[in-house]
Parts: sequence; structure tokens; C-alpha cells
Amino acid sequence: MSLVYFASQEEDMLTQTAAQHYQQNNVMTSDPLKLVLLAYDRAITGCRQQDLEMAGKALRELTIGLNMEAGAIAPKLLAIYQYCSGLVRRRQYDEAASILCDLRDTWTAVRGKVSATPTT
Repeated sequence: MSLVYFASQEEDMLTQTAAQHYQQNNVMTSDPLKLVLLAYDRAITGCRQQDLEMAGKALRELTIGLNMEAGAIAPKLLAIYQYCSGLVRRRQYDEAASILCDLRDTWTAVRGKVSATPTT
């Protein structure tokens, strides 16, 4: 093995470490709605890549993050997440991704309205 090979491996590890730190910082400094959107992004990416583990983990994060005392929407979202989890387990990734994209678009619109609301 050459020094070029080892240098390339070290560079790859540094790049991965930097990306992990960036992602961790992004999560730690994000508002809760942005975290929801990040979880949707991960679930959708998992579906598009047909990655059962990635999609399943993101759907679990969305489920765990639900505030069941927040009103009537939480149980409905729970049912949708459970349905999508079943789709993913059955490898019906396209249908799950379609549902998750619609939900993500809705949350994006909510975020836009919340950020456009003037504070007093």
C-alpha cells in the first residue's frame, strides 16, 4: 500500500468527521420545527434509497417526537407514521415517500406562516 492510499483514507475520515460535526451542530441549534423537517428529510431519503433502516429510524424519531397532549393532530400523525412504517417494512417505499413528502410540504408551509407572524 502506498502513502497516497493512507492519505486518501485519512482525508475521507476527516471529511466524514467534519460532516458529522456539522450535522450534530445543525440539530443542536435548530428550532423544533426544523428538527421535524430534518426527520422528514431523512425518512424520505431512506424511502428513495430503499433503505429500511434509515427510513424506519426516521419514522421512529417522528413518532417519539409527538406530543400526545398537543391536541387532536398528534394521534392522527401517529396513525400516519405507523401506516408509513408498515409500508416501509413491506418495501412499499414509493407510497411511503409520497405520504411523507405531502406531510413535509405541509410542515414547511406551517413553518413559513409561523416565521412570517410578527412577534409582539
